[in-house]
Amino acid sequence: MLSGKPQASFSAKSVLIVDPADNIRATIASMLKQLGFVHIQQAAKLSHANEILGKKPVDIIICEQHPPEVDGLGLLRRVRNSDNMANCAFVMISASLDQSTVVNAVKSGISEFIVKPFSLKTFSERLQRAIALPIKHQNAAVKTAHHTQTEPENLETTSILVVDDVPDNIKVVTEVIRHDYQVKAATSGEKALKICLSDSPPDVVLLDIMMPDMDGLTVCKKLKSHPATQHITVIFISAMDQTDDVVRGLELGAVDYITKPINPKILAARVKNHVRIARAAKNLREQVDLMVDYTQLRAEFDRALQKDMKRPFQEISDNLRKLDVYYDEPKKVKETTQHLRAICSTANAYVDNLNIVTRLENKAHQLNAMNLNLVDMVKQITEQLSELLRSKSQKWQIDDDALLIIQAEDAMVRMTLMNIIKNAIEASDAGATINISFQNPPKSVVCLVNNPAVVATPMQERFFEKYATWNKPGGTGLGTYVAKLLTEAQGGVIRFDSTAEAGTTVYLEYPKK
Repeated sequence: MLSGKPQASFSAKSVLIVDPADNIRATIASMLKQLGFVHIQQAAKLSHANEILGKKPVDIIICEQHPPEVDGLGLLRRVRNSDNMANCAFVMISASLDQSTVVNAVKSGISEFIVKPFSLKTFSERLQRAIALPIKHQNAAVKTAHHTQTEPENLETTSILVVDDVPDNIKVVTEVIRHDYQVKAATSGEKALKICLSDSPPDVVLLDIMMPDMDGLTVCKKLKSHPATQHITVIFISAMDQTDDVVRGLELGAVDYITKPINPKILAARVKNHVRIARAAKNLREQVDLMVDYTQLRAEFDRALQKDMKRPFQEISDNLRKLDVYYDEPKKVKETTQHLRAICSTANAYVDNLNIVTRLENKAHQLNAMNLNLVDMVKQITEQLSELLRSKSQKWQIDDDALLIIQAEDAMVRMTLMNIIKNAIEASDAGATINISFQNPPKSVVCLVNNPAVVATPMQERFFEKYATWNKPGGTGLGTYVAKLLTEAQGGVIRFDSTAEAGTTVYLEYPKK
Protein backbone atom coordinates (compact mmCIF):
# COMPACT_ATOMS: atom_id res chain seq x y z
CA MET A 1 0.00 0.00 0.00
CA LEU A 2 1.01 3.61 -0.31
CA SER A 3 3.34 4.73 2.47
CA GLY A 4 5.43 7.71 3.43
CA LYS A 5 6.39 9.99 6.29
CA PRO A 6 5.74 13.73 6.69
CA GLN A 7 8.84 15.86 6.14
CA ALA A 8 9.27 19.00 8.25
CA SER A 9 11.08 20.65 5.33
CA PHE A 10 7.97 20.32 3.15
CA SER A 11 5.64 22.38 5.34
CA ALA A 12 7.11 25.71 4.24
CA LYS A 13 7.14 24.89 0.52
CA SER A 14 4.37 26.08 -1.79
CA VAL A 15 3.15 23.71 -4.52
CA LEU A 16 1.12 24.11 -7.69
CA ILE A 17 -0.50 20.98 -9.17
CA VAL A 18 -1.34 21.30 -12.87
CA ASP A 19 -3.50 18.48 -14.27
CA PRO A 20 -6.70 18.46 -16.33
CA ALA A 21 -8.23 15.60 -14.31
CA ASP A 22 -9.98 16.65 -11.10
CA ASN A 23 -9.55 13.26 -9.44
CA ILE A 24 -5.82 13.09 -10.23
CA ARG A 25 -5.25 16.57 -8.78
CA ALA A 26 -7.21 15.59 -5.67
CA THR A 27 -5.17 12.39 -5.26
CA ILE A 28 -1.83 14.19 -5.63
CA ALA A 29 -2.98 16.92 -3.22
CA SER A 30 -3.89 14.23 -0.70
CA MET A 31 -0.45 12.64 -1.05
CA LEU A 32 1.21 16.05 -0.60
CA LYS A 33 -0.75 16.63 2.61
CA GLN A 34 0.37 13.24 3.92
CA LEU A 35 3.96 14.33 3.28
CA GLY A 36 3.49 17.53 5.28
CA PHE A 37 2.78 20.11 2.57
CA VAL A 38 0.40 22.88 3.58
CA HIS A 39 0.47 25.46 0.78
CA ILE A 40 -1.10 23.62 -2.16
CA GLN A 41 -2.81 25.17 -5.21
CA GLN A 42 -4.39 23.45 -8.18
CA ALA A 43 -4.97 24.30 -11.84
CA ALA A 44 -6.82 22.31 -14.49
CA LYS A 45 -5.69 24.42 -17.43
CA LEU A 46 -2.51 26.16 -18.51
CA SER A 47 -4.21 29.56 -18.46
CA HIS A 48 -5.21 29.09 -14.82
CA ALA A 49 -1.67 27.93 -13.92
CA ASN A 50 -0.17 31.03 -15.55
CA GLU A 51 -2.65 33.20 -13.66
CA ILE A 52 -1.62 31.66 -10.33
CA LEU A 53 2.09 31.96 -11.11
CA GLY A 54 1.61 35.56 -12.23
CA LYS A 55 0.29 36.51 -8.81
CA LYS A 56 2.93 34.77 -6.70
CA PRO A 57 5.80 32.36 -7.50
CA VAL A 58 5.72 28.85 -6.03
CA ASP A 59 8.52 26.55 -4.86
CA ILE A 60 7.38 23.42 -6.70
CA ILE A 61 5.29 22.76 -9.81
CA ILE A 62 3.89 19.25 -10.29
CA CYS A 63 2.60 19.02 -13.84
CA GLU A 64 1.02 16.34 -16.03
CA GLN A 65 2.46 16.13 -19.53
CA HIS A 66 -0.88 16.15 -21.35
CA PRO A 67 -1.07 18.51 -24.34
CA PRO A 68 -3.01 20.50 -25.39
CA GLU A 69 -4.90 21.03 -22.11
CA VAL A 70 -1.71 21.43 -20.07
CA ASP A 71 1.45 21.02 -22.20
CA GLY A 72 3.86 20.39 -19.34
CA LEU A 73 6.91 20.83 -21.58
CA GLY A 74 5.72 24.25 -22.72
CA LEU A 75 5.09 25.32 -19.14
CA LEU A 76 8.55 24.05 -18.11
CA ARG A 77 10.23 26.19 -20.78
CA ARG A 78 8.26 29.29 -19.80
CA VAL A 79 9.15 28.76 -16.13
CA ARG A 80 12.87 28.35 -16.87
CA ASN A 81 12.85 31.52 -19.01
CA SER A 82 11.11 33.64 -16.36
CA ASP A 83 12.93 36.00 -13.99
CA ASN A 84 11.29 34.98 -10.73
CA MET A 85 10.64 31.26 -11.35
CA ALA A 86 13.78 30.10 -13.13
CA ASN A 87 14.98 28.00 -10.17
CA CYS A 88 11.60 26.54 -9.27
CA ALA A 89 11.51 22.75 -8.77
CA PHE A 90 9.55 21.36 -11.72
CA VAL A 91 8.27 17.76 -11.50
CA MET A 92 6.58 16.17 -14.51
CA ILE A 93 4.18 13.25 -13.99
CA SER A 94 2.85 10.98 -16.70
CA ALA A 95 2.01 7.37 -17.47
CA SER A 96 2.92 7.66 -21.17
CA LEU A 97 6.03 9.79 -21.64
CA ASP A 98 7.69 9.12 -24.98
CA GLN A 99 11.45 9.28 -25.28
CA SER A 100 11.50 12.53 -27.25
CA THR A 101 9.54 14.24 -24.47
CA VAL A 102 12.04 12.97 -21.92
CA VAL A 103 15.01 14.17 -23.94
CA ASN A 104 13.46 17.62 -24.52
CA ALA A 105 12.50 17.96 -20.87
CA VAL A 106 16.03 17.12 -19.70
CA LYS A 107 17.42 19.70 -22.12
CA SER A 108 14.89 22.25 -20.88
CA GLY A 109 15.88 21.86 -17.23
CA ILE A 110 13.44 19.40 -15.68
CA SER A 111 13.90 18.66 -11.97
CA GLU A 112 12.36 15.19 -11.85
CA PHE A 113 10.09 12.82 -13.75
CA ILE A 114 7.69 10.63 -11.81
CA VAL A 115 6.40 7.89 -14.06
CA LYS A 116 3.12 6.32 -13.05
CA PRO A 117 2.57 4.23 -11.08
CA PHE A 118 4.39 5.59 -8.03
CA SER A 119 4.18 5.07 -4.29
CA LEU A 120 4.10 7.77 -1.66
CA LYS A 121 7.68 6.84 -0.75
CA THR A 122 8.85 7.34 -4.35
CA PHE A 123 6.88 10.58 -4.52
CA SER A 124 8.59 11.88 -1.37
CA GLU A 125 12.08 10.88 -2.54
CA ARG A 126 11.69 12.52 -5.94
CA LEU A 127 10.30 15.73 -4.41
CA GLN A 128 13.28 15.92 -2.04
CA ARG A 129 15.67 15.45 -4.95
CA ALA A 130 13.85 18.09 -7.00
CA ILE A 131 14.08 20.60 -4.14
CA ALA A 132 17.79 19.85 -3.59
CA LEU A 133 18.68 20.18 -7.29
CA PRO A 134 15.94 21.96 -9.26
CA ILE A 135 17.67 22.15 -12.63
CA LYS A 136 19.43 19.30 -14.41
CA HIS A 137 21.13 20.12 -17.70
CA GLN A 138 22.78 16.88 -18.76
CA ASN A 139 23.74 16.04 -22.31
CA ALA A 140 25.24 12.76 -21.15
CA ALA A 141 21.87 11.65 -19.83
CA VAL A 142 20.27 12.47 -23.16
CA LYS A 143 22.90 10.46 -24.97
CA THR A 144 22.35 7.55 -22.59
CA ALA A 145 18.62 7.63 -23.26
CA HIS A 146 19.19 7.10 -26.96
CA HIS A 147 21.34 4.04 -26.33
CA THR A 148 19.53 2.48 -23.39
CA GLN A 149 18.00 -0.85 -24.29
CA THR A 150 15.82 -2.93 -22.02
CA GLU A 151 16.06 -6.68 -22.33
CA PRO A 152 12.76 -8.30 -23.27
CA GLU A 153 11.02 -9.74 -20.22
CA ASN A 154 9.69 -13.26 -20.06
CA LEU A 155 5.91 -13.18 -20.30
CA GLU A 156 5.73 -15.73 -17.48
CA THR A 157 6.69 -12.96 -15.05
CA THR A 158 3.54 -11.05 -16.02
CA SER A 159 0.82 -10.98 -13.40
CA ILE A 160 -2.85 -11.12 -14.42
CA LEU A 161 -5.79 -10.53 -12.08
CA VAL A 162 -9.08 -12.23 -12.96
CA VAL A 163 -12.07 -10.49 -11.35
CA ASP A 164 -15.50 -12.15 -11.36
CA ASP A 165 -18.10 -12.76 -8.65
CA VAL A 166 -18.70 -16.29 -9.99
CA PRO A 167 -15.86 -18.69 -9.04
CA ASP A 168 -16.63 -21.03 -11.95
CA ASN A 169 -16.07 -18.15 -14.41
CA ILE A 170 -12.70 -17.43 -12.79
CA LYS A 171 -11.79 -21.12 -13.16
CA VAL A 172 -12.62 -21.10 -16.89
CA VAL A 173 -10.44 -18.05 -17.58
CA THR A 174 -7.63 -19.24 -15.32
CA GLU A 175 -7.39 -22.61 -17.07
CA VAL A 176 -6.66 -20.84 -20.37
CA ILE A 177 -3.87 -18.53 -19.13
CA ARG A 178 -2.38 -20.10 -15.98
CA HIS A 179 0.45 -21.88 -17.87
CA ASP A 180 1.73 -18.63 -19.40
CA TYR A 181 1.28 -16.05 -16.63
CA GLN A 182 1.11 -15.59 -12.89
CA VAL A 183 -2.62 -15.53 -12.18
CA LYS A 184 -4.43 -13.95 -9.23
CA ALA A 185 -8.16 -13.91 -8.60
CA ALA A 186 -10.72 -11.70 -6.85
CA THR A 187 -14.45 -12.31 -6.42
CA SER A 188 -15.36 -8.67 -5.77
CA GLY A 189 -14.45 -5.20 -6.95
CA GLU A 190 -13.28 -4.21 -3.47
CA LYS A 191 -10.84 -7.14 -3.30
CA ALA A 192 -9.61 -6.33 -6.80
CA LEU A 193 -8.80 -2.72 -5.84
CA LYS A 194 -6.97 -3.91 -2.73
CA ILE A 195 -4.77 -6.21 -4.82
CA CYS A 196 -4.09 -3.46 -7.39
CA LEU A 197 -2.99 -1.06 -4.62
CA SER A 198 -0.74 -3.65 -2.97
CA ASP A 199 3.05 -3.87 -3.23
CA SER A 200 2.70 -6.40 -6.08
CA PRO A 201 -0.04 -5.09 -8.40
CA PRO A 202 -1.03 -7.01 -11.55
CA ASP A 203 0.03 -5.94 -15.02
CA VAL A 204 -3.34 -6.79 -16.56
CA VAL A 205 -6.85 -7.06 -15.09
CA LEU A 206 -9.51 -9.25 -16.75
CA LEU A 207 -12.60 -7.61 -15.32
CA ASP A 208 -16.20 -8.81 -15.39
CA ILE A 209 -18.64 -5.93 -15.95
CA MET A 210 -21.66 -7.32 -14.08
CA MET A 211 -20.85 -7.80 -10.38
CA PRO A 212 -22.86 -7.00 -7.23
CA ASP A 213 -21.90 -4.19 -4.81
CA MET A 214 -19.23 -2.72 -7.09
CA ASP A 215 -19.50 -3.40 -10.81
CA GLY A 216 -16.64 -3.57 -13.29
CA LEU A 217 -17.21 -0.04 -14.59
CA THR A 218 -16.77 1.39 -11.10
CA VAL A 219 -13.64 -0.68 -10.54
CA CYS A 220 -12.18 0.54 -13.85
CA LYS A 221 -12.98 4.17 -13.03
CA LYS A 222 -11.25 3.90 -9.63
CA LEU A 223 -8.20 2.22 -11.16
CA LYS A 224 -7.84 4.89 -13.84
CA SER A 225 -8.30 7.69 -11.25
CA HIS A 226 -5.34 6.75 -9.06
CA PRO A 227 -1.68 7.45 -9.99
CA ALA A 228 -0.62 4.12 -8.48
CA THR A 229 -2.99 2.05 -10.64
CA GLN A 230 -3.66 4.23 -13.68
CA HIS A 231 -1.15 2.29 -15.78
CA ILE A 232 -2.76 -1.15 -15.25
CA THR A 233 -4.20 -2.64 -18.44
CA VAL A 234 -7.93 -3.38 -18.09
CA ILE A 235 -9.74 -5.85 -20.39
CA PHE A 236 -13.47 -6.27 -19.83
CA ILE A 237 -15.27 -9.58 -19.93
CA SER A 238 -18.88 -9.00 -20.97
CA ALA A 239 -22.01 -10.70 -22.18
CA MET A 240 -23.05 -10.27 -25.82
CA ASP A 241 -25.86 -7.83 -24.89
CA GLN A 242 -23.68 -5.42 -22.85
CA THR A 243 -22.55 -3.25 -25.77
CA ASP A 244 -23.38 0.07 -24.07
CA ASP A 245 -21.49 -0.93 -20.93
CA VAL A 246 -18.49 -1.99 -23.01
CA VAL A 247 -18.43 1.42 -24.74
CA ARG A 248 -18.56 3.17 -21.36
CA GLY A 249 -15.73 0.95 -20.14
CA LEU A 250 -13.53 1.77 -23.13
CA GLU A 251 -14.23 5.46 -22.55
CA LEU A 252 -13.10 5.03 -18.94
CA GLY A 253 -9.74 3.63 -20.07
CA ALA A 254 -10.15 -0.10 -20.72
CA VAL A 255 -8.20 -1.29 -23.76
CA ASP A 256 -10.34 -4.20 -24.99
CA TYR A 257 -13.20 -6.57 -24.22
CA ILE A 258 -13.87 -10.28 -24.55
CA THR A 259 -17.40 -11.64 -24.81
CA LYS A 260 -18.93 -14.58 -23.00
CA PRO A 261 -19.02 -17.47 -23.50
CA ILE A 262 -15.21 -17.42 -23.53
CA ASN A 263 -13.45 -18.67 -26.65
CA PRO A 264 -10.10 -19.98 -25.29
CA LYS A 265 -8.10 -19.19 -28.45
CA ILE A 266 -9.44 -15.63 -28.69
CA LEU A 267 -8.85 -15.06 -24.97
CA ALA A 268 -5.26 -16.34 -25.17
CA ALA A 269 -4.44 -14.26 -28.28
CA ARG A 270 -5.90 -11.00 -26.97
CA VAL A 271 -4.29 -11.36 -23.56
CA LYS A 272 -0.91 -12.09 -25.19
CA ASN A 273 -1.14 -8.98 -27.39
CA HIS A 274 -2.06 -6.70 -24.52
CA VAL A 275 0.58 -8.19 -22.25
CA ARG A 276 3.21 -7.29 -24.85
CA ILE A 277 1.89 -3.73 -25.05
CA ALA A 278 1.83 -3.48 -21.23
CA ARG A 279 5.40 -4.78 -21.09
CA ALA A 280 6.55 -2.23 -23.66
CA ALA A 281 4.96 0.55 -21.60
CA LYS A 282 6.61 -0.75 -18.44
CA ASN A 283 9.99 -0.89 -20.18
CA LEU A 284 9.56 2.72 -21.25
CA ARG A 285 8.78 3.77 -17.68
CA GLU A 286 11.89 1.93 -16.47
CA GLN A 287 14.03 3.60 -19.14
CA VAL A 288 12.70 7.01 -18.12
CA ASP A 289 13.43 6.28 -14.45
CA LEU A 290 16.92 5.03 -15.36
CA MET A 291 17.57 8.15 -17.37
CA VAL A 292 16.39 10.43 -14.58
CA ASP A 293 18.50 8.56 -12.04
CA TYR A 294 21.54 8.85 -14.33
CA THR A 295 20.89 12.56 -14.69
CA GLN A 296 20.77 12.91 -10.92
CA LEU A 297 24.02 10.99 -10.48
CA ARG A 298 25.74 12.97 -13.22
CA ALA A 299 24.71 16.28 -11.65
CA GLU A 300 25.81 15.08 -8.19
CA PHE A 301 29.14 13.98 -9.65
CA ASP A 302 29.75 17.39 -11.20
CA ARG A 303 28.75 19.14 -7.99
CA ALA A 304 31.06 16.92 -5.92
CA LEU A 305 34.00 17.65 -8.24
CA GLN A 306 33.32 21.36 -7.93
CA LYS A 307 33.56 21.00 -4.15
CA ASP A 308 36.86 19.12 -4.50
CA MET A 309 38.20 21.87 -6.78
CA LYS A 310 37.65 24.56 -4.15
CA ARG A 311 40.37 23.19 -1.89
CA PRO A 312 43.33 23.51 -4.28
CA PHE A 313 42.25 26.99 -5.37
CA GLN A 314 42.03 28.07 -1.73
CA GLU A 315 45.47 26.60 -1.08
CA ILE A 316 46.87 28.42 -4.12
CA SER A 317 45.45 31.68 -2.79
CA ASP A 318 46.94 31.03 0.67
CA ASN A 319 50.36 30.26 -0.77
CA LEU A 320 50.36 33.36 -2.97
CA ARG A 321 49.85 35.39 0.20
CA LYS A 322 52.84 33.59 1.71
CA LEU A 323 54.93 34.63 -1.30
CA ASP A 324 53.99 38.24 -0.64
CA VAL A 325 55.32 37.86 2.92
CA TYR A 326 58.43 35.80 2.13
CA TYR A 327 59.49 37.52 -1.12
CA ASP A 328 62.96 38.28 0.29
CA GLU A 329 63.52 34.79 1.83
CA PRO A 330 64.65 32.52 -1.05
CA LYS A 331 64.36 29.28 0.95
CA LYS A 332 60.75 29.88 1.94
CA VAL A 333 59.91 31.15 -1.55
CA LYS A 334 61.25 27.89 -3.00
CA GLU A 335 59.25 25.78 -0.53
CA THR A 336 56.10 27.73 -1.33
CA THR A 337 56.51 27.50 -5.10
CA GLN A 338 57.10 23.74 -4.80
CA HIS A 339 53.89 23.47 -2.83
CA LEU A 340 52.08 25.54 -5.45
CA ARG A 341 53.23 23.18 -8.18
CA ALA A 342 51.94 20.21 -6.16
CA ILE A 343 48.58 21.93 -5.64
CA CYS A 344 48.26 22.69 -9.36
CA SER A 345 49.03 19.05 -10.11
CA THR A 346 46.24 18.00 -7.74
CA ALA A 347 43.81 20.42 -9.40
CA ASN A 348 44.72 19.03 -12.80
CA ALA A 349 44.05 15.53 -11.48
CA TYR A 350 40.52 16.56 -10.48
CA VAL A 351 39.87 17.87 -13.98
CA ASP A 352 41.31 14.67 -15.47
CA ASN A 353 39.01 12.73 -13.12
CA LEU A 354 35.98 14.41 -14.65
CA ASN A 355 37.11 13.95 -18.26
CA ILE A 356 38.17 10.31 -18.04
CA VAL A 357 35.29 9.18 -15.81
CA THR A 358 32.81 10.81 -18.18
CA ARG A 359 34.37 8.98 -21.14
CA LEU A 360 34.41 5.67 -19.27
CA GLU A 361 30.79 5.97 -18.18
CA ASN A 362 29.82 6.77 -21.75
CA LYS A 363 31.93 3.87 -23.09
CA ALA A 364 33.95 6.35 -25.13
CA HIS A 365 37.45 6.00 -23.63
CA GLN A 366 40.20 4.15 -25.52
CA LEU A 367 42.84 2.72 -23.21
CA ASN A 368 46.43 3.89 -23.83
CA ALA A 369 48.45 1.38 -21.77
CA MET A 370 52.23 1.61 -21.40
CA ASN A 371 55.04 0.38 -19.14
CA LEU A 372 54.95 2.29 -15.84
CA ASN A 373 57.06 2.14 -12.68
CA LEU A 374 54.40 1.79 -9.98
CA VAL A 375 56.83 2.52 -7.11
CA ASP A 376 57.92 5.82 -8.67
CA MET A 377 54.30 6.82 -9.23
CA VAL A 378 53.48 6.18 -5.56
CA LYS A 379 56.42 8.39 -4.52
CA GLN A 380 55.19 11.21 -6.75
CA ILE A 381 51.62 11.00 -5.42
CA THR A 382 52.75 10.92 -1.79
CA GLU A 383 54.87 14.01 -2.45
CA GLN A 384 51.80 15.82 -3.83
CA LEU A 385 49.83 14.83 -0.74
CA SER A 386 52.58 15.61 1.77
CA GLU A 387 51.01 18.91 2.83
CA LEU A 388 47.68 17.18 3.60
CA LEU A 389 49.63 14.54 5.57
CA ARG A 390 51.46 17.23 7.60
CA SER A 391 48.23 19.10 8.31
CA LYS A 392 47.00 15.99 10.17
CA SER A 393 50.38 15.30 11.86
CA GLN A 394 50.53 11.93 10.13
CA LYS A 395 53.48 10.12 8.56
CA TRP A 396 54.28 7.66 5.74
CA GLN A 397 55.77 4.17 5.92
CA ILE A 398 56.59 3.26 2.30
CA ASP A 399 58.20 0.06 1.04
CA ASP A 400 60.01 1.44 -2.04
CA ASP A 401 62.94 -0.91 -2.59
CA ALA A 402 61.53 -2.74 -5.59
CA LEU A 403 61.38 -1.79 -9.27
CA LEU A 404 57.90 -2.91 -10.30
CA ILE A 405 56.71 -2.32 -13.86
CA ILE A 406 53.02 -2.53 -14.74
CA GLN A 407 51.10 -2.25 -18.01
CA ALA A 408 48.55 0.54 -17.54
CA GLU A 409 47.55 4.09 -18.48
CA ASP A 410 49.56 6.79 -16.71
CA ALA A 411 46.81 9.30 -15.92
CA MET A 412 44.37 6.62 -14.76
CA VAL A 413 46.86 5.03 -12.36
CA ARG A 414 47.79 8.43 -10.94
CA MET A 415 44.14 9.28 -10.36
CA THR A 416 43.53 5.95 -8.65
CA LEU A 417 46.53 6.33 -6.35
CA MET A 418 45.56 9.93 -5.58
CA ASN A 419 42.04 8.92 -4.60
CA ILE A 420 42.99 5.88 -2.51
CA ILE A 421 45.94 7.46 -0.66
CA LYS A 422 44.06 10.71 -0.08
CA ASN A 423 41.10 8.71 1.24
CA ALA A 424 43.43 6.86 3.67
CA ILE A 425 44.76 10.17 5.03
CA GLU A 426 41.31 11.70 5.46
CA ALA A 427 39.90 8.58 7.12
CA SER A 428 42.70 8.42 9.73
CA ASP A 429 43.08 10.34 12.99
CA ALA A 430 45.87 12.79 13.73
CA GLY A 431 49.22 11.11 14.34
CA ALA A 432 48.38 8.00 12.30
CA THR A 433 50.84 6.19 10.03
CA ILE A 434 49.85 5.44 6.43
CA ASN A 435 51.61 2.26 5.25
CA ILE A 436 52.19 1.63 1.55
CA SER A 437 53.74 -1.64 0.42
CA PHE A 438 53.91 -3.88 -2.65
CA GLN A 439 53.48 -7.51 -3.64
CA ASN A 440 54.97 -9.11 -6.74
CA PRO A 441 53.04 -12.23 -7.85
CA PRO A 442 53.92 -13.83 -11.24
CA LYS A 443 51.45 -12.01 -13.51
CA SER A 444 50.65 -8.81 -11.65
CA VAL A 445 51.84 -6.13 -9.23
CA VAL A 446 49.85 -5.27 -6.11
CA CYS A 447 50.00 -1.98 -4.22
CA LEU A 448 48.69 -2.12 -0.62
CA VAL A 449 47.56 1.12 1.04
CA ASN A 450 46.90 0.64 4.76
CA ASN A 451 45.59 3.02 7.40
CA PRO A 452 44.65 2.27 11.03
CA ALA A 453 41.00 3.39 10.68
CA VAL A 454 38.20 0.83 10.37
CA VAL A 455 35.46 1.15 7.73
CA ALA A 456 32.11 1.50 9.51
CA THR A 457 29.86 -1.56 9.22
CA PRO A 458 27.14 0.28 7.21
CA MET A 459 29.84 1.26 4.69
CA GLN A 460 31.43 -2.18 4.28
CA GLU A 461 29.06 -3.25 1.48
CA ARG A 462 28.94 0.23 -0.08
CA PHE A 463 32.67 1.02 0.00
CA PHE A 464 33.00 1.33 -3.79
CA GLU A 465 29.54 2.77 -4.46
CA LYS A 466 29.10 6.21 -5.97
CA TYR A 467 28.53 8.95 -3.33
CA ALA A 468 28.89 6.50 -0.44
CA THR A 469 30.57 8.31 2.45
CA TRP A 470 30.55 7.99 6.24
CA ASN A 471 31.45 10.47 8.99
CA LYS A 472 33.53 12.65 6.66
CA PRO A 473 32.21 16.24 6.69
CA GLY A 474 32.47 17.61 3.17
CA GLY A 475 33.27 14.17 1.75
CA THR A 476 32.03 13.53 -1.78
CA GLY A 477 31.93 9.73 -1.72
CA LEU A 478 33.61 9.64 -5.15
CA GLY A 479 37.19 8.58 -4.35
CA THR A 480 36.75 4.82 -4.08
CA TYR A 481 34.10 4.76 -6.83
CA VAL A 482 36.48 6.48 -9.27
CA ALA A 483 39.33 4.19 -8.20
CA LYS A 484 37.25 1.08 -8.90
CA LEU A 485 36.06 2.43 -12.25
CA LEU A 486 39.59 3.28 -13.40
CA THR A 487 41.24 0.10 -12.11
CA GLU A 488 38.75 -2.30 -13.67
CA ALA A 489 38.83 -0.38 -16.97
CA GLN A 490 42.51 -1.39 -17.22
CA GLY A 491 41.95 -5.05 -16.45
CA GLY A 492 43.00 -4.58 -12.83
CA VAL A 493 41.40 -5.59 -9.55
CA ILE A 494 40.61 -3.48 -6.49
CA ARG A 495 39.41 -4.78 -3.12
CA PHE A 496 39.74 -3.99 0.57
CA ASP A 497 39.92 -5.57 4.03
CA SER A 498 38.97 -3.78 7.23
CA THR A 499 39.39 -5.11 10.77
CA ALA A 500 39.92 -3.56 14.19
CA GLU A 501 43.29 -5.33 14.48
CA ALA A 502 44.79 -4.48 11.07
CA GLY A 503 42.90 -1.33 10.10
CA THR A 504 41.85 -0.88 6.46
CA THR A 505 43.92 -2.08 3.52
CA VAL A 506 43.06 -1.34 -0.10
CA TYR A 507 44.63 -3.69 -2.66
CA LEU A 508 45.32 -2.30 -6.14
CA GLU A 509 46.37 -5.03 -8.57
CA TYR A 510 47.59 -4.22 -12.10
CA PRO A 511 48.75 -6.48 -14.95
CA LYS A 512 52.52 -6.88 -15.09
CA LYS A 513 54.60 -5.79 -18.08
